[in-house]
Amino acid sequence: MFAVLPHIALLGTVTIAALVATASPAVLGSSVLFTSIILGSGKSGRRVSLFYIVYGIFLFAFSTLLGTGAFYLFTALPVVWTDYLQLLLGLCAVVLGLVVIKLYFWPRKTTSRGLEASLSKKLRTYAQRLSGPLTVVVLGLLASAFSLLCVLPSYLVVVALVQTTDLTAPFGLVALYSVLILLPFLTVGMLLVGGTKVTTIQKWKEAHKSTLHLFGGLLLIALGWLLLLTLNGAINLG
Repeated sequence: MFAVLPHIALLGTVTIAALVATASPAVLGSSVLFTSIILGSGKSGRRVSLFYIVYGIFLFAFSTLLGTGAFYLFTALPVVWTDYLQLLLGLCAVVLGLVVIKLYFWPRKTTSRGLEASLSKKLRTYAQRLSGPLTVVVLGLLASAFSLLCVLPSYLVVVALVQTTDLTAPFGLVALYSVLILLPFLTVGMLLVGGTKVTTIQKWKEAHKSTLHLFGGLLLIALGWLLLLTLNGAINLG
């Protein structure tokens, strides 16, 4: 029974890391942006559904391939190189977490709406040049790539943590992380399809942006220290 506890702790770590990492202003902002572009095209709900299917497939595939590839890269490298690389990841996570937390205490005076509006205009112009399902496929590809980029720092630390355990196949935990990072995008999509205004979600994001930065920064610091303590042997996750 007690031998299972470290694996439960690892499972909980992966779950919490995925949920907190995806609840970031950047991910929420991209969710609103890409979904509003599809809805603003005036097409039927079928096109919106196709967009989310494409987005989900691309994000799951990219995330799973990246996580599995990083795991086996850690495994293939000499032990000394792997230890130094994981040590560097842990330190970078702590430093990046402190930088993100700084935005909670000293938030930017300007909002991100201007940038989102400019990017939205460019994407809408680009989308108009495409036709039919190709528009949905391209936007789904861009949205999934951006979402994965937003959660990349915490994701790499999670993969490094998994590599320090006795697990020989990381696919289950990597797949779990890949599924969980879909949730914010799908939640925003359902709200917009259900009639919630884009401005309402944007206002909520701006109002809670500092708090989201705080939790995101604390997550990175916690993951960084967890990785460092695991490498030191002070903590055993399995």
